[in-house]
Amino acid sequence: MFRKQCLSCKSPDLREIVNLGMHPMADTFIPADRLDEGDRVYPLICDLCGQCGQVQLRTVTNPAERYSEFDYSYTSSNSKTSQNHWLEFAASVAGMIGLQRGDAVLEIGSNDGFLTEQFQKSGCRCLGVDPSPAMARLADGRGVNTLVSLFGPACVSQVEKTLGQKPRLIAANNVFNHSNEPLEFALGVKALLAPGASLFLNCPIGCNRWRNVNSIKSTTSTSAISPSNTPSISSSPSASASTTWKRWTITAVRSVFLSGTSR
Repeated sequence: MFRKQCLSCKSPDLREIVNLGMHPMADTFIPADRLDEGDRVYPLICDLCGQCGQVQLRTVTNPAERYSEFDYSYTSSNSKTSQNHWLEFAASVAGMIGLQRGDAVLEIGSNDGFLTEQFQKSGCRCLGVDPSPAMARLADGRGVNTLVSLFGPACVSQVEKTLGQKPRLIAANNVFNHSNEPLEFALGVKALLAPGASLFLNCPIGCNRWRNVNSIKSTTSTSAISPSNTPSISSSPSASASTTWKRWTITAVRSVFLSGTSR
């Protein structure tokens, strides 16, 4: 299915800027006993919204195909460099917001649970949300509870019921930029954030979506930590992990994420 309107501002003014031909899903490997099914391929076309400037994929695919039909293959803890990055991230975020033992932490797109596990080790009540059953099984092996679901308003009540309280911290690393429904994603976050809580959005492609979602209406203070103003971290476990941190754009949002629901 092709997208007919911008996923951020809903304008129909979409203009093709890149066409890379036909491609299969990333991070998908067909097991030996299902080789007869083959890879499905889709047009990899990027469109630019003439109204808000959002760049987005034209083809809309079923998330189940990417996350459920075959075991999703990418893991957060796939190398020592990745592990050091998330160890640094957990320590830095906890210190930045004053995270305390007993606080609730939600990670959206929690993958194999490596990052969530770090907060759990510090005594926080933790929950991951991830659409991949394979990743949820890996997280379970770490003792990390995972709600197998795409994140949005529909799973808010289940998150609150499982945690027993609203999260003091919500982390979403390289997730918001993959959402087919970023406004629904934002409204789900709004419903969950407790007063004084923090949201960390980690978007390697920048924060175009954040700027558009923020235009709904916001009375909260926001700060973007980009490569030009990222604070130095003297206790970095490794230079490579620190370099990875600074290569990404992080948006930290304090208190009430969105104050209005006009769409």
